[in-house]
Amino acid sequence: MHQGRPKNKQLTLKERYQIEGLNELGFSARAIATKMRRSNKTIARELRRCFTSKYCTEIAHTHATMIRKQARKFTKRSQELIDKVEGLLKLVAPE
Repeated sequence: MHQGRPKNKQLTLKERYQIEGLNELGFSARAIATKMRRSNKTIARELRRCFTSKYCTEIAHTHATMIRKQARKFTKRSQELIDKVEGLLKLVAPE
């Protein structure tokens, strides 16, 4: 992993546009990773996000956002669950 980047930091839309531009110029995943100070695995995985042969920033960003929203930690506490717990706490907690 490259220094200067927090661990597990997700790619931003701006970074995805940079990847698209560098990819169109013929840079390899490793060269893009070096230039952006990212792991080459991160860039290679990102380039595979698009189902077409050409990397598309909008498709990749939408796909990543969808996966993030389905992640366990994103959905851990739904509003329904919060309301249910608060309701149960009102039944047992003294006022």
